[in-house]
Amino acid sequence: MALLELLFAQKKTFHKVGGYNPETTVKEHWDLRLKLEQEGKYLLVPSYTTTSMRRYQQWGLIKATKFWVNYLVRKKNGYEKIR
Repeated sequence: MALLELLFAQKKTFHKVGGYNPETTVKEHWDLRLKLEQEGKYLLVPSYTTTSMRRYQQWGLIKATKFWVNYLVRKKNGYEKIR
């Protein structure tokens, strides 16, 4: 299980800030949160979730681990869209 924050905003505010950017490949919720902060109209609720394993299933453990090490330590993206 992983700690996360649920992000709530009114539909009109979500659309006003342009919603999620489909070109953002990692932490797209963070980008949305920054845009919503400019409007000052959103709510964050702490929650827990089970981590999705789709990357490990599609890439395997070594490739997925290498991706996250590159992203978190070296700030390199190299992300392949899975959605």
